[in-house]
Amino acid sequence: LGDGTTRMNKPRGLASNKTGDLFIVDSGNHRILVFTSGGTFLRSIGSAGSGPNQLRQPNDIAMTTDGRTFVADTGNRRIVVLNADETVAMVMAHEQPRTEPFALAFSPSGRLFVSDHFHECIQVFNKELKHLGSLRPVDGEFLPMGLAFLPNGELAVVNYKLQTVCIFDVGESVVPSETSQSKRPDPVTNSIGMVLLHIPAAGASTPCGR
Repeated sequence: LGDGTTRMNKPRGLASNKTGDLFIVDSGNHRILVFTSGGTFLRSIGSAGSGPNQLRQPNDIAMTTDGRTFVADTGNRRIVVLNADETVAMVMAHEQPRTEPFALAFSPSGRLFVSDHFHECIQVFNKELKHLGSLRPVDGEFLPMGLAFLPNGELAVVNYKLQTVCIFDVGESVVPSETSQSKRPDPVTNSIGMVLLHIPAAGASTPCGR
């Protein structure tokens, strides 16, 4: 995949829709490329910029069961939502906490978990991008990157700063957060999960949580 006009520059996240089409985040070219499962190029979504139909260094993509597409528009510090027909459904409202989204993952109950580099935490939203709360380890440095939900509903997060993987029990209840744009979320009052386990990389010895 990716020759000629579809040649990729720093490809990052990817996702597939119900029909098996593959959506690839072409971060360096500020766009999403769509291919069939057989590798045939279908179309390109987005262009460089900060307008409603534009992207700047996007990093990840996630899809809902109703066909909507959520894009971590990292360079523009926002999340862009596309309808099933790929028209823009919504862009994260300015009154929401300012974020620098890196990775996206939907929980089994449909909540959107977002790695936020600006606040160094995980931000949680519903499908309409209403802010529900935030999550980070009680102790230690934390810069979340990749996210994945385990079959038991726990959330695995790559902690880039400590070169570890954290496992969070996020449950189904969320404590609302009053996070400001300039203040990092408090690790206790705004926490919506608990670190259950840390998996250190080779040579790492500092835990990512208690």
